[in-house]
Amino acid sequence: MKSPHAQHHTERQAPAFVLALVLALPFAPASAQVPITWVKAASENQTFSVKTTSEVRYGAGTKWVQRSLTGSVNCANTFFGRDPAPGVIKTCEVASTPVSGATPASTPTNWVKAVSENQTFRVFEPTEVRYGVGTKWVQRSVNGSVSCTNNFFGSDPAKGQVKSCEIPSKSGKTTVPTPAPVVWVKAVDENQTFSVNGPTEVRYGVGTTWIQRSVTGTFNCTNSFFGRDPARGVVKTC
Repeated sequence: MKSPHAQHHTERQAPAFVLALVLALPFAPASAQVPITWVKAASENQTFSVKTTSEVRYGAGTKWVQRSLTGSVNCANTFFGRDPAPGVIKTCEVASTPVSGATPASTPTNWVKAVSENQTFRVFEPTEVRYGVGTKWVQRSVNGSVSCTNNFFGSDPAKGQVKSCEIPSKSGKTTVPTPAPVVWVKAVDENQTFSVNGPTEVRYGVGTTWIQRSVTGTFNCTNSFFGRDPARGVVKTC
């Protein structure tokens, strides 16, 4: 039988034994979170592309909006849904540290002029086409005939200014040949009727004021057929 003194001595040693066991257990340090480094992809109103899902932010200084994106990115208020820094020139930046499989964006798009306003040209594969002047543009993805007009793009991005249509330079250089403008041939005068055998771009108006439709079969060269009068008080043609 142990003496009370011996029992007391054993109980006093137990905490040191437990502490030794705790210290012997393996220790797994918490992994450090790598901060995201942002790399400029494009200036405001430019367009670029990301090949896989990437974190993209739009703004300036400490004011940004951020989206997870894949494909073509338009560095503009309309694309990101709001203006994060009113009155300040903004940029788009891409996370250089991969986030959910993201990769840095490609270089900003270089644009080359295709045609002037109110002219028509054709692209033979899905292509981003922009319409406007200076820093004011609207953009559409198009495959086929393109009418460089307010009607085709749905708005006038630069009221009172002569605009043009531009397409991306595939080589990254401004050496892509400009598509030849469409040569228009008079078909009939206003209020007459004629036919086309297959899908054909037809315009209705006079001078530099026209509206345009893709037509197949018989149609009337009239305001009602084209939806409005592009040149009031003037005799028009198709």
